[in-house]
Amino acid sequence: MNYEGLTLDKEGGVATLTLNRPEKLNAISPQMFQSLQKALDDVGRDSSLKVLIITGAGRGFCAGLDVTTFSQVREVSQQELGNDMRNFTFPLYNLPQPIVDTATDSLLYQPNSYGWSFGYFIG
Repeated sequence: MNYEGLTLDKEGGVATLTLNRPEKLNAISPQMFQSLQKALDDVGRDSSLKVLIITGAGRGFCAGLDVTTFSQVREVSQQELGNDMRNFTFPLYNLPQPIVDTATDSLLYQPNSYGWSFGYFIG
């Protein structure tokens, strides 16, 4: 399956999801947001996968939401953004596989960011 702004490789029971917008420090666009939801659903449905590794291409793991592209799509209320983030983090919490995050030094986790959703961090 093709995903915009990310790749999903499956090999030997391991799924590796790579955020792939290095020119934007892997900031998540609306299209990438939808692709992430589809990829997480695909991983969750595949019982042959035992672990999900999430990493980023280039020098940074993820700069967060790409506010320049989100603001172009539609004006979003705080409640809508909260709903969107819940729709993203819910599959992370309910994924049957453990998640390993290979974040690099360039990412600073902040409270209420999606970073706290992962089970394991490798820096």
